[in-house]
Amino acid sequence: MIDQIKLKCNNTGKNNFKQNLEAIKDLVITKAEEQRKTAIANGTQAEPKEGEERPEQKDINLNWFLNYILTKRISG
Repeated sequence: MIDQIKLKCNNTGKNNFKQNLEAIKDLVITKAEEQRKTAIANGTQAEPKEGEERPEQKDINLNWFLNYILTKRISG
């Protein structure tokens, strides 16, 4: 997933910005849900107990993406 996001960022221009933006959104959010389901199925992540809050994988992925954009892409 990370390599796919980096590829989309590296190959984004005026003519394909909207298309790549949608693809990145899909990767960050949809892939996060797939990762969570796989982890639960493999037993590496437990189902949250009632009333228990855990960070969603999509939030973790989004935080990574924002950090990547701010530290690697914008800063230089």
